[in-house]
Amino acid sequence: MLDHLSTLFEENGFSRMSFIQKLPYYDIELKKHSMKFTDILKFDCIYADQEIREVFVIASKLKSVFTQEEIKNCEQEIANFINFHPSNSLRFNITLILLCPLNFTKKMKKIPADILDVLGSEKDKYFCKKIFLDSTNPNAEEELSILPLVPINISVKDKANGYSGITLKLKEFMNDELFKELTKIEDEPDIEIIEKNLFIG
Repeated sequence: MLDHLSTLFEENGFSRMSFIQKLPYYDIELKKHSMKFTDILKFDCIYADQEIREVFVIASKLKSVFTQEEIKNCEQEIANFINFHPSNSLRFNITLILLCPLNFTKKMKKIPADILDVLGSEKDKYFCKKIFLDSTNPNAEEELSILPLVPINISVKDKANGYSGITLKLKEFMNDELFKELTKIEDEPDIEIIEKNLFIG
């Protein structure tokens, strides 16, 4: 799955990179303050666009789901990075991708409570946006389709049918309640309903 992720980023103009900065530190042996180059964002993989206006940070676990504590540690690492990095625009454009075995299957009637609890952390976007990816999904393309890099594919035929054709095509990607809320004309959409339905999927 990590290879598929890397390919997707590269195909969309993102490059793998590190954020190295010269920072002060105290040398205990020499008993004096010095400067050294430090990696200020330590993750498995980091991808950024050419202008470094958007950053995707990837954390992965092979055998288990992330714990709440591990997610908080990731958030703290990103918070520290935001404080050190001079670009203010980046603080609103960092996405943390959490790749781990969620073991979802089509036969599954109910998501286990512990996994549901961890997935709930996607709602907290204070330090960064968070997206969970299931590394056990055999269909990598399907799993990666939830990333904001992947466009919804609307054919020329749908476009030719005008607004109705496009909205009907979009309806295929969401449940009825979400579609109804997003296509309201007279009233403003209810954000809570939208968030609830996006989370459920």
